[in-house]
Amino acid sequence: GIFGGARHPVTGFIVDPAKEENTKAGILQYTNLGVVVSRAVVAQDIPQMILLGMSRFSAFFMYPAVVLVFWSKLRATQTIISKTPFSVFCIQDTDRLHRYCG
Repeated sequence: GIFGGARHPVTGFIVDPAKEENTKAGILQYTNLGVVVSRAVVAQDIPQMILLGMSRFSAFFMYPAVVLVFWSKLRATQTIISKTPFSVFCIQDTDRLHRYCG
């Protein structure tokens, strides 16, 4: 694959096929356009694959809340937009949003 064949051909787990010591250390290294990139993403068994999937899933679904909290802090921008037809997209109760997001 594009990450240097990061999956084991038999088990399908995420490993570093080039160096076994990287897999044991939990690191995956690959070269992208001549640059060696190290990622701390290794899953050597089923529970690790499940936990890795859950962490990626929860991080992905957290993006909208983070963007909305960031947007709610842009008070000057919201004031300008509230005077345009785009005001229908503005967040009205930013305090409630902050309480919801923690």
